[in-house]
Amino acid sequence: MSDGQPVFVAMVRDISERQAAEASLRASEKRFQDFVEVSADWIWEVDTECRFTFISKSVEAILGYPPDEILGCRPFDLMLPDEAARVSTELTALMAQRRPFRNFVKTNTHKDGTLRHIETSGTPIFGSEGELLGYRGLDRDITELIKARETLEIHQQHLEQQVAEQSSAALASKEQLNLILESSADGIFGANTKGEITFVNSAAEHMLGYSSSELLGRSMHDTVHHSHADGTQHSKTECPMRNCLFNNELIRVADDVFWRADGTPLPVSYAAHPMQHGGAIVGMVVNFSDNTVHKQFEQDLREREESLKEAQRIAHLGCWYLDVTSNQVVWSEELSRMFGFESTHPTPPYNEHHKLFTPESWEKLSVALDKTVKTGVPYELELETVRKDGSKGWIWVRGEAVTDGKGITAGLRGVAQNITDRKKTEAALIEAQKAAEQMAKIKSEFLTNMSHEIRTPLNGVLGLAQAGFRENAGRGKSQELFTRILDSGHLLLNIVNDILDFSKIEAGKLVIEAQPFSPGHIADEVLIVTTERAKAKGLMVESYLSADIPAVCLGDPTRISQILLNFLSNAIKFTIHGKITLETNWNGKSLCFAVSDTGIGIAPEDHKRLFSPFEQADASTTRQYGGTGLGLSISKHLAELMGGEICVESTPGKGSRFEFRLPYIESDRPLNSMPARSSLPTQGKRLAGLRILAAEDNEVNQLVLEDMLTNEGAALTLVSNGRLAVKAVMRAPKAFDVILMDVQMPELDGREATRQITAIAPDVPIIGQTAHALAEERIMNRAAGMVETITKPLIHEELMAIIVRFAPTPVVSPIAADLIDWDSLFKRFNNRKDFIEKLLRTALLSQEEIPSQLRKAASNQDMEAMAFIGHSLKGTAGNFAAKLLYDLARRLQDSARANSSDAATLAEQCADHLDEVLKLLRARIDQPKTENERHPDGP
Repeated sequence: MSDGQPVFVAMVRDISERQAAEASLRASEKRFQDFVEVSADWIWEVDTECRFTFISKSVEAILGYPPDEILGCRPFDLMLPDEAARVSTELTALMAQRRPFRNFVKTNTHKDGTLRHIETSGTPIFGSEGELLGYRGLDRDITELIKARETLEIHQQHLEQQVAEQSSAALASKEQLNLILESSADGIFGANTKGEITFVNSAAEHMLGYSSSELLGRSMHDTVHHSHADGTQHSKTECPMRNCLFNNELIRVADDVFWRADGTPLPVSYAAHPMQHGGAIVGMVVNFSDNTVHKQFEQDLREREESLKEAQRIAHLGCWYLDVTSNQVVWSEELSRMFGFESTHPTPPYNEHHKLFTPESWEKLSVALDKTVKTGVPYELELETVRKDGSKGWIWVRGEAVTDGKGITAGLRGVAQNITDRKKTEAALIEAQKAAEQMAKIKSEFLTNMSHEIRTPLNGVLGLAQAGFRENAGRGKSQELFTRILDSGHLLLNIVNDILDFSKIEAGKLVIEAQPFSPGHIADEVLIVTTERAKAKGLMVESYLSADIPAVCLGDPTRISQILLNFLSNAIKFTIHGKITLETNWNGKSLCFAVSDTGIGIAPEDHKRLFSPFEQADASTTRQYGGTGLGLSISKHLAELMGGEICVESTPGKGSRFEFRLPYIESDRPLNSMPARSSLPTQGKRLAGLRILAAEDNEVNQLVLEDMLTNEGAALTLVSNGRLAVKAVMRAPKAFDVILMDVQMPELDGREATRQITAIAPDVPIIGQTAHALAEERIMNRAAGMVETITKPLIHEELMAIIVRFAPTPVVSPIAADLIDWDSLFKRFNNRKDFIEKLLRTALLSQEEIPSQLRKAASNQDMEAMAFIGHSLKGTAGNFAAKLLYDLARRLQDSARANSSDAATLAEQCADHLDEVLKLLRARIDQPKTENERHPDGP
């Protein structure tokens, strides 16, 4: 204070410099922070205990750890034990000296377990009092550099050693140096400490396009290494080879370029070795290799990879790999597309793959993967997929195990193919097949019902016609009318049978049987059936049978007869005058049946159409001659099913020849004795004494059964349905010898009735009768208990044969007592008595000496003579309806051809029987005739 007044003192300091310094510091810190953030190296600080107090973010890119996760840890905690011990010892010694260190190499363990090579440099941090606070520094990842060095070392180890040895030897011998230089395939040149080229080998001259005189003394860098591959200038100070000279370092570079004399780049890999003499660097040797081939290989490899990708895209084929340890999955681009992802989309992790398949497919795939990992067995599967957009697809996948050196599965690899379109096609085919099967079923049911509806009334028509024919025997026009009814009915029946056979062939259900048969007997049978029709048209019928034809073969006689009857029927239909010939031959390997005619013939262009269903030579043929056009088509299929073939030769206006060949199969079974077939009833009461129960709901069919059975002497009981049949058997289980059972009846059908009757009277044979002609019907009937099934319309002789076969007691046919079937004889020749008498006189004269010839052949055991006489006698007996003589002659023929021991006995029996027939003929010719006689029953 002064004079009581306050005095203020103020101090003013200029802080502009301090603020400027602080701003500069902040800017410096910001620059440092920016360097830390953008540096690929990671910066660190540790305290005196070597624990991290600061770590830059770059550590995570190098070691996989975020900074906050390893703060407070020591560098040694991120190393394997042995490495940690080594680094700890060396760094502790350095820090004890409080000195900076540079380029110290250590090996850290990455977070994922892999090893990373790190080059570290550090400097001490001191406090204000000079005390040591710790160290700060930076670490650089040199893993890839070390790997590259190791690769180059392995690649060039031998060459380096050779060059080093050769270079050392060159100091002692120039000649030896030249030899070494010139023998190397790699380019080699030397340079002095100024970088000037001092020597060069021929390989280098060739690769670089310079002569040695052009290179010697020139700057190596300025001549061949002046620019980068992109053409930018390559500074001398950046040249790796400079370090070789100035730092005494071995330098290896895997990918660089030298420049040729023509200015074009040469891709090379090279190594530079310092040369020393007396402990001082005197220059360096550079050896280099042309990488052009390698580069081209890489280019080719890239192109092939692109081609492979394109091929996979076109074929919808992808590949994959699964690491079983880490569950990491790698897909090819095409496999990604299969699942609806972009080709560049990362492969979904394995724990999400279950979303890419339906549950069923994922279960199948999981089981297969597990099995392959455990056993090493590859798998193949078809799997339903779920794409990214939720749509469904299908892939085919194959996988196999990849093992390590110890045979342990390390991964799985495989391929997958998109089969979605194929699956769609298969599904469409399945639906089409189902539709076709349904249509086939509908068609089969229609044909079955059609057959039933036609056969049922046709049974009545034919049955009543047979009765009418029998009742009007010898009555001229009346009998002829019934004959025409029978012929028309049989024609209609044949048409129905053709349609059913064609349907069976189409459905693949026609079965070929294998049973013993006689080719000669078949030829005779088909001629008996057709000869009468041929003669009615004034045609001559001839038959030729090979003398060496086997007596017994194995095959299907019914289907063979069907083919021959078709040939003969066509020949008769299309021949106006002339003759028809049936030939039966054998060449040791095959049987051959041929039918020739002198008919209208067929044009060559129409031959193929003959065997097409529902077709004839042309439309006019159908109009003029009739027919369905199915016969030859069915015959061709039957021949093929039997392993045979049908051939045709024909000339319009001259005639045709149809030939049927089938393989000869030797039979190891004897020929069963079968009754001769007949399309009309014969006389005699063959069912005399039999008690028959017949169940039939159709009244007309009842009349037919009653006429057929009672006229044969059976005691018949008729009922109208299965329930009444069961009731009749229950009432008297032993009252019937045979039961005829219609299959389709009201109240109780025939099969159920059969089951019930079989339980009551199991010994009574039940014969089914049905208008259904399919084989399935017979199978179901047999399963129900029926011993046999006869198809309507009922043919008299077939019905008699079946009843006689299954009758419980032998039924002796009275036909054996009649030497000649006069009814059949007069019907065959339309009651022409004068012609019949002439026929009998001719037979009497022609056969007069045959009995003695038979006895002589039997005495001499002359098989050929007995076979010839038997064949001739069979034809004669057939002409005048001597059925028993016909059977004896047929048996004699077959037995003699087979060299059977009973041939002589049969010859004696034929001779004795022929004597009786000749006596009958003489008596018949000599007896007086009456004016009203139509045709008698016998002598």
